Amino acid sequence: ASAVLAAELYPNVTAFSAPTNQVAGSYYTLRVNNGSGPYSISGWNAVFKFPGGTDPTSTATASAIDLFVFRSDGTNMELIGQSQDVK
Repeated sequence: ASAVLAAELYPNVTAFSAPTNQVAGSYYTLRVNNGSGPYSISGWNAVFKFPGGTDPTSTATASAIDLFVFRSDGTNMELIGQSQDVK
């Protein structure tokens, strides 16, 4: 199973909460539109796991679209791919 969540940043996101009702083995795509920004995401919940333990940065351009693909183990959301500044 998979799901897509779309979000438009306005203003900066300083607390990104844990998603609920995750299904183990499912893939989730977060589509972030930077709106009239630039805006940023910080404060990712601990359930989001990133390569090397480093939070990703969002594109610092107004109207930029970033895609983040996560795989759930039922509790955690593991980043498995990202595309930034998609045109």
